[in-house]
Amino acid sequence: AMPDGVALEVVDTSSDAKGKGADERALALAEADAVVVAYRAGSEEALRRVTETWLPLVRRTCASKDAAANSAGGKVAVPVVLAGCQTDRRVDRAGANENTPE
Repeated sequence: AMPDGVALEVVDTSSDAKGKGADERALALAEADAVVVAYRAGSEEALRRVTETWLPLVRRTCASKDAAANSAGGKVAVPVVLAGCQTDRRVDRAGANENTPE
């Protein structure tokens, strides 16, 4: 039995937007009630990919399943959480790992 009767399914796919897992990701997004987009914190490239690739993909895919969202300009009809991962591996501006003892 699920806590509070709520089922949770986590779909973890490749970070390659058009490669392996693209079909599985499209199916999962089409059925999603919420989406978590995880990226490597401290990586400008990872953040760029979130803004240029992943968030637009989520907007297109999730909005297309909801006619009300389409009439509202393609706004996402499901909550989207942006999660910065590997914060323990961020590097400060001086180039030293924040967790490295001095």
